[in-house]
Amino acid sequence: MAHPLLIDMAIHQFDVARAVIGSEPVSVVCDENNPSWSWFDGAADAHAVFEFAGGARYVFTGSWVAVGDQTAWNGEWRIDGEGGTIRWDGADAVSVIRPGSRDAPERIDVPSGVPEEIAGSLREFVACLRSGARPENEAALNVASLAMVEAAVRSAETGARVDIAEVRRAALAEAIEIEEDPATRAVLEEY
Repeated sequence: MAHPLLIDMAIHQFDVARAVIGSEPVSVVCDENNPSWSWFDGAADAHAVFEFAGGARYVFTGSWVAVGDQTAWNGEWRIDGEGGTIRWDGADAVSVIRPGSRDAPERIDVPSGVPEEIAGSLREFVACLRSGARPENEAALNVASLAMVEAAVRSAETGARVDIAEVRRAALAEAIEIEEDPATRAVLEEY
């Protein structure tokens, strides 16, 4: 695989970034590397800066070949804003640092007992079937995260900033062009 970290893993962090920021990505600049000690054929180390609607920036740094300090599967998150900084270690430690504070960071306990992973997904799935509510993570919503992955790959390959809306338009045009089923093509053409 040419881009194992971006294609196989980064989408999960991209999903979270979209949820936390609350808007859609506009563009990305991405650089990849495959260190000499890597056991991957493709780039297993990536750094990307996404611009979101409204001006927010999301900086992704990831590596599947770190040989020192290991990061939790969820990653480590730092969110900086006007009201301070929030840090999450990817497991259970959340801290808040307020501007000008000389006190130790305020620790916030992550709720426990809430089903996660498969159990949490199945619980939400059944609840939505019973109530008719829309699930938190509909497949159609994931298209924006897939576009982030594709745009990051294109940026890494070209060294240029990539417009994410253009990636989506090109993918839709290609899907319409190659679709053989008229009913499916008609649905695609409605987008």
